[in-house]
Amino acid sequence: MQAVLCNSFATTSNWLNNFIIGLITPPIIEGTRGFGAYTFFAIFCGLSAVWAFLAVPETKGRSLEDMDKVFGDNAGEADVQRRSAIMRELKAQAVPTGLEK
Repeated sequence: MQAVLCNSFATTSNWLNNFIIGLITPPIIEGTRGFGAYTFFAIFCGLSAVWAFLAVPETKGRSLEDMDKVFGDNAGEADVQRRSAIMRELKAQAVPTGLEK
């Protein structure tokens, strides 16, 4: 359920941002002979890169469980415990094949 809600917010944000950019780009281009739109979006892109470099933690090589720790969430702990319980149950129900030594 949470994934569906997050997906709907992401889609809404994407549509809203594209709509705003579509509205502001023509007046910026007309009012500044074209280079103003480039300057505006280049500055915004640069500021976004600085923010991402300073505020977003590195996630390379980390598992989903590690990401819970990075962002201070514990939702993955229940999944790990459930996976362990399922694996124990499957091992307990394993059918002997006669090939074990």
